[in-house]
Amino acid sequence: MRFSYWEKDRLLGQQDIIVIGAGLTGLTAALQLKKRAPQQHILVLERGALPRGASTRNAGFTCIGAPGELLADIEQQGAAKTFALVQRRYEGLQRLRSLLDDDALGYCATGGTEVFWPEAQAHLRSCVEALPWLNDELRSLGKVPVYTCGKASVGLALAPTAIHNAYEGLLHPGKMMQALLKRAELMGIKILFGAPVAALEGGLRPNVILKEGETLSAERVLVSTNGFARQLLPELDIRPVRNQVLLTAPLSKQALKTGYHLEQGYFYFRPVGQRVLLGGGRNEGGAAEETDQLGLTKPVQSRLEQLLSEVVLPGQEVAIEQRWSGILGVGPEKRPILKECQPGIWAAVRLGGMGIALGTALGQEAANQLQG
Repeated sequence: MRFSYWEKDRLLGQQDIIVIGAGLTGLTAALQLKKRAPQQHILVLERGALPRGASTRNAGFTCIGAPGELLADIEQQGAAKTFALVQRRYEGLQRLRSLLDDDALGYCATGGTEVFWPEAQAHLRSCVEALPWLNDELRSLGKVPVYTCGKASVGLALAPTAIHNAYEGLLHPGKMMQALLKRAELMGIKILFGAPVAALEGGLRPNVILKEGETLSAERVLVSTNGFARQLLPELDIRPVRNQVLLTAPLSKQALKTGYHLEQGYFYFRPVGQRVLLGGGRNEGGAAEETDQLGLTKPVQSRLEQLLSEVVLPGQEVAIEQRWSGILGVGPEKRPILKECQPGIWAAVRLGGMGIALGTALGQEAANQLQG
């Protein structure tokens, strides 16, 4: 497909900045760019009919971090980087809540809970023993300690001891993206859906080559496609990983009031009204889940169904209403990537499954870099 003169002249026009990816990071960057320089012409390109990577396909956790996950991160990348990243997540959430009010986000400060298998007593003890240290290192988050020991919710077939996170919360990703898209439209940011990009060419005025064959150019280009970023910038140290999710039909009894993490966050579940959402399992899916293809696999879905019926809702008859997947961008460390990859072409990616907490800050920081 080639654009007509009329489309180029009025619907597209000359662009100052092109953002690739209409998810949380990309739209936040576009909003920040437009706010700082209202006269700029900004175009956002999105491959699908909706933002389809992770921004509208995640579970709606605010992702501050559970102790089991933090201890694993400390072992992998050290304490300093881990605590700095938790601080960045917390500040990123506050930026998101400043950009869009809590009603627009569907945000609830429910707290969060890490639960443990009955046989994982050694791991549970190590997490409990680390709480004073973790709370001391994270005291800047607020007056209330981040982590406290408590009881798991009644009905869960798990260890009776759980660890509560006072700074976690839940939100509605669909409401969040709807509000961001409306804000972008009101500010005069053009968004072109169904416009997959085939290639990029760096330079004084970089080119964006669409799969349909048309070439667009701008003063600067920002790639914010996270798990799909290596399709355009193969040099990036990022790899795509698929996360799968299921959602029950409405239940007659639904006792969950907050979000839960299990196995260092590789499994998670939460209430959605009278439904229960359960997701994760990429640690058990193996190499099949290291992909940028959306889809479902029987081993992971079967494992999620087993957890749902035996652990989350034991003894209840449960019907599955929906199943879906999203694509994460991960790497050797969880710190996001923000850098100029080619002349005039920047990347803001690798959110490590923590996009709700990190995406707004990363988008705003990317906008600041693009504007010098």
